[in-house]
Amino acid sequence: MSSPVTSLDRIEITYGKFDSFIISPKQIKEFIDNLIILNPNIKFKNKKIEFLSYTDD
Repeated sequence: MSSPVTSLDRIEITYGKFDSFIISPKQIKEFIDNLIILNPNIKFKNKKIEFLSYTDD
């Protein structure tokens, strides 16, 4: 289920097996750069970001 976002330039963030949300950061590149600093295990697929922990199988 998604809700309206003011921008069409959105990013879907998934975490866990089935959880996700959509955001629209004003500065996408800086946002992604900061995510990589916080968690280098993040994977990017198109406009989707997947958070991986060290315990994910």
